[in-house]
Amino acid sequence: MTVRRTALRVALAAAACGVGGCPKRPLAERIQSGDPRVRRAAIVEAGEKRDATVAPQLVTRLTDPEGDVRLVAILALERITGTRRGYRYQANELDREAAYQRWVQWLKAGRAQPPSTQPASRPAEAGP
Repeated sequence: MTVRRTALRVALAAAACGVGGCPKRPLAERIQSGDPRVRRAAIVEAGEKRDATVAPQLVTRLTDPEGDVRLVAILALERITGTRRGYRYQANELDREAAYQRWVQWLKAGRAQPPSTQPASRPAEAGP
């Protein structure tokens, strides 16, 4: 991890929790926080940990009103699963909704498990 990325993570965590720190709430709960700074920091943490247990919460963040939260959510999902399922955070609402529904179907199919050999840098897939 570069010094710049580390500094950014520290700054995000400090901004989200204040100088004195914050109690460590469960990651899934922080991903659903009402504070977008807390959501972003938790989503980044989930992606770095490749924590597939929070995939359902990450999928819900694909509909977040904050573009930067949607961005880190899809990056975390891609890191965990190896795919974006055609999702583009900056796409129009209709296109984002269609890709979001692909993620919902993926969750319903019970595929919220990290791949065993699939690299995160694999090209994005469009289908389920």
